[in-house]
Amino acid sequence: MSGGSGKEMVLAAEQTSALGKRNVKPTGQADKYIWNVDILTTVDACFLGRNETEDKSGFAPTMSSEDGATGLVLLNTNFYAEQGGQIYDTGMIVGSDGSEFRVDNVQVSFLSEKCRQTTTQQQPIFQ
Repeated sequence: MSGGSGKEMVLAAEQTSALGKRNVKPTGQADKYIWNVDILTTVDACFLGRNETEDKSGFAPTMSSEDGATGLVLLNTNFYAEQGGQIYDTGMIVGSDGSEFRVDNVQVSFLSEKCRQTTTQQQPIFQ
């Protein structure tokens, strides 16, 4: 899934392993049935695309709008992932610092919200 970006935006086995080594848990999905209420969550990982980082995992401590298509792995989400013949949700994620991410696709696994950042935040997500 490149989404027209030319980047491989798939969380394969090596990405799942990299998340596990960072103690990132699978995304909680209990809120996916709540459509009319904003939820609070945290970004557990920033995904720039397979082989897009020096260690080839694709995960980076920060991201910016210059990175183009990216993925967010969240603690929990109310976006519905593509599964069981149902199409994924789209929408916006707004950070507490005002950063905005347009969500274009949601896939299962650790539930990567494939998105494009429309504003910038510079705080590291994980070390």
